[in-house]
Amino acid sequence: GSIFLLLFSLPFACVGLAMLGWIWHSVWSSRVALQSWREVSATIESVKMESHRGSKGGVSYEVTGSYSYEFEGRPHVSHRLTFDSGSDNIGDFTQNLYQELKAAKTSGEPLTCRVNPASPDEAVLKPAWRPEMVMFKSLFSILFGGIGVGMFAMSALAIRQEWGERSLRKEHPAEPWRWRRDWRSKIIPTKLAAVAFAAGLAVFLINASTAPLWTALPEAWTAGGAFRWVLAGVLALVVAATGFCLRPLLRWLRFRGTRLEIAHAPLTPGASCQARLVLPRELPAGARVEFVLKCVQRVTTGSGKRSRTTTTELWSHRATATDGIRPARTAGFSCVIPADQPGTLSDDAAVTILWELTATADIPGADLKVDFELPVFAAAKAV
Repeated sequence: GSIFLLLFSLPFACVGLAMLGWIWHSVWSSRVALQSWREVSATIESVKMESHRGSKGGVSYEVTGSYSYEFEGRPHVSHRLTFDSGSDNIGDFTQNLYQELKAAKTSGEPLTCRVNPASPDEAVLKPAWRPEMVMFKSLFSILFGGIGVGMFAMSALAIRQEWGERSLRKEHPAEPWRWRRDWRSKIIPTKLAAVAFAAGLAVFLINASTAPLWTALPEAWTAGGAFRWVLAGVLALVVAATGFCLRPLLRWLRFRGTRLEIAHAPLTPGASCQARLVLPRELPAGARVEFVLKCVQRVTTGSGKRSRTTTTELWSHRATATDGIRPARTAGFSCVIPADQPGTLSDDAAVTILWELTATADIPGADLKVDFELPVFAAAKAV
């Protein structure tokens, strides 16, 4: 399953990263052409606008044509109109370009193009990049790139963990609480790193895809019209999304290295659960650490696109740290697990039962919020 997920994620990751590369290729090419290429007169030789109808009925347009120009006394012909090739229906840029080129061809009035001095055969008629195309492509970059790279990293980590646990499974086939090294050592790390990676990936893709839009905002605002409000709204969403994703990153920077030490493993229904939270630095005076222990059941029905997962909370218990209110790097937790609750179940593809302990504290800056998965098994002798 992990290998299949790894392979399945590759096309999504490639599409997302390709879109990100496409964005920066057009922006960088435009910058180089506007700053370094020579501006010369161009005569429109031919122009044509083609329409393409998609499978869902949408119509996109593409302008093709050719123009001639002279550079250092030698004639040249180019077919490159813009750095964005292909058809689209984003805004009215394509229609306006066609009308401009058609009018120039009919009247015979020359336009201007940019020529690469190092390679005179390379020229472009409209070198400026299109902000609306950057916004459109950034959606694919963020969604496909985030899903693809995230799934790839998650499945690669799962494969590594499965390979690492393979020998432990063979050694203890009837004792699943011995399959994980953290459960065996009774020192359980947090899941902060995985959450921080996802948040960091989102911050990178969101800002890397939309960074050129900031340079386009002053010109769009000066030009007026409705597009400036669309552009401003998109950038406002970028700021809000970045701020939201920075929270888990800041939490990881502050609390990385946090661990949970359990008195014995596995924990059994009907017995006491004794645990101690160990933090990398002291909490401020007056901070109260709140613990929530939950037994969660996830049931998956159907398959493929029709699959559905239902999550049910079977039992929960809330408690305040037993260490009292004082600056400390540790916080104790204790409770009795009900005897009528099920144990951990993770090998069944349809039904999963997890025991999760969450510790939270409201403190200045990034709040404390860490999660741990506990080993609870009914037929087990604690060690």
